[in-house]
Amino acid sequence: MAHVRMLVRYGGAWDDGRRKYEGGVLKGIVVPKEITHKDLQYELYDLAEVDPTKFDIKIRCIYEIKGEKEAPPFELSNDHDLKFYILSENPLEVPLYYHLSLQATEA
Repeated sequence: MAHVRMLVRYGGAWDDGRRKYEGGVLKGIVVPKEITHKDLQYELYDLAEVDPTKFDIKIRCIYEIKGEKEAPPFELSNDHDLKFYILSENPLEVPLYYHLSLQATEA
């Protein structure tokens, strides 16, 4: 089974005005090339040492697009988005950024 290396950054916050992720920790992970979006989420929950039943996760990356000065962050929200990312020329050149937020509790 083939694997892919990814850089992931978490624990910081998005500055949407500047299209930038600030702060946090940068780590490297190795995952199977055929990983599903759901399994990647669990890898990232584990990396951050948080309970997946208590947090929502949003995964993004920033692609530099020729001719477009400020392309919006690319959100990885399903298996198709993840496959596109993995099949990119070199995922190590485009880190993943993920943000964890507490899930709303029912009253």
